[in-house]
Amino acid sequence: EDLPRVDGHRRGLLNDSVESNSSKPVPKIVVGSKAPCGRYPYMISLRDEDAIHRCGAVLIDENWALTAAHCLDADTTLATSQILYIGGCNLNDDVVSGEIEVTRPQGVFPHPSWMGQLQQGNDIALLWLAHASTHQPIALPSAFLEVGKGEILVALGWGADGNGIGDGNLQEADRLAAISNAACAAPSLWGDVIKDSMLCAFGFINGQDTCKGDSGGPLLRAFSPRGNTAEGIPKGDILLGLTSFGDKESKCGESDKPGVYTRVSYHRRWIDTVIESEGQYDEVPKVEKRVACGASRELCGISYSLQPCLNCVE
Repeated sequence: EDLPRVDGHRRGLLNDSVESNSSKPVPKIVVGSKAPCGRYPYMISLRDEDAIHRCGAVLIDENWALTAAHCLDADTTLATSQILYIGGCNLNDDVVSGEIEVTRPQGVFPHPSWMGQLQQGNDIALLWLAHASTHQPIALPSAFLEVGKGEILVALGWGADGNGIGDGNLQEADRLAAISNAACAAPSLWGDVIKDSMLCAFGFINGQDTCKGDSGGPLLRAFSPRGNTAEGIPKGDILLGLTSFGDKESKCGESDKPGVYTRVSYHRRWIDTVIESEGQYDEVPKVEKRVACGASRELCGISYSLQPCLNCVE
């Protein structure tokens, strides 16, 4: 049986016609809205040598950022050179004001198990910044943090809408519903493509989705008092995923298949190992498996408000 056709470049690199100086007033994240300026200071525009936005990234530490590994593949314009614009609201914001930090990475670390195939997972890379950032980073999840079925999540990006157009403003899709990997792996959806290292989310209600240029950007549990992200604070947000791929057969927001994201908690031990060793590590840390616990057979830590079970690790 053929696997579904995946498209990282639909959710990934912008084509050359969608440049950072586009003035067309169309949202980029599909059916999203303009993000409140300053609400997401950890958001990064990853650009090439011509200052064209190609992918998203996210600040996780004053010296480190995460993005999707496929953004840095050998056939991309980011393969040999990357410029990070940290903390902007619009792709055309003036960097002279000092509100936006511009830096390059002194080290780039794709996951060693990334083989250039989105279906195989591990679509994640660390960027070691040449200069420390003063912007607020986003919190990382614990290795055992689970996302509840139906939990409402937020995706961020400067990518294109379903027609390949963007207006330069940072967009948020704030009504994405998480679905379990078991449901996402149904034959009618992604089937065997889905791995433990992936996370699925879908705009069930209104067709929200990520699109071109959003890859590497964050999928997060936003601190949203009264359900309003604008009232939240960056310190309360938790990074859950990185935009990875979608359905090649449909426009963004029109597919019956959920968007697929890299599950950050799955890679937490690797992230910590790279940061602590500054990239000089001998082997990839083993991923500790979650196991079912108790008579209820619920997975450990299925709700972030509950303490994980004592027998979480095999």
